[in-house]
Amino acid sequence: MITLTFDDGLLNTYEVAFPLMEKHGLKGVAFIATGILTGEVKTVRMDDARYMSLDQIRELYSEGWEIGSHSVTHRNLRTLDDGEVRRELVESKRFLLSEGFQVGSFAYPYGHHQYLPRHVFLASQNYSWCRTVVDHWSPSFPSERFELAGIPMNTSYTSKEEQGWAVYVFHLIRDPAAFEGWVKQIKGEVVRFADLPIP
Repeated sequence: MITLTFDDGLLNTYEVAFPLMEKHGLKGVAFIATGILTGEVKTVRMDDARYMSLDQIRELYSEGWEIGSHSVTHRNLRTLDDGEVRRELVESKRFLLSEGFQVGSFAYPYGHHQYLPRHVFLASQNYSWCRTVVDHWSPSFPSERFELAGIPMNTSYTSKEEQGWAVYVFHLIRDPAAFEGWVKQIKGEVVRFADLPIP
């Protein structure tokens, strides 16, 4: 079982991933840093990547994509006090709900365990699933759904040889042809978090 997730709300997700996945009948999960939409922050990246508009995100959602929270400002949670962390978790979800999205999942900014146990507890109060990013992964279904390990996009597709659930994490797709070839391999195996039972 595979889930494809796309972080930051990048326009590349709408322009590249969305049409290629639609072509092959697949749906993904887009994690949105809501400060980009509200104007609180201009960018969450070091490059000049562009972001989706609210209407583009709505189009993804209307076509069956899941929309999740990626915080408000995409700051490293370890650098924030608990009040700021709570705001990042709660206000991002509140904004997306106010715009008509059903939001049950959260992606920790920066992943790689850039959060603490108390952040996991706060996230568990607001979300059904929370995803991080790790360099090494276990293919078994996670026992802790609030620290679900995501696999960086540069990791080879290996799930046909493994058992369990692989959650892939994408940002910019720089090679659309390679991405489409990869998508063809996994057609029929992709699920959204929202389609999974809560263990």
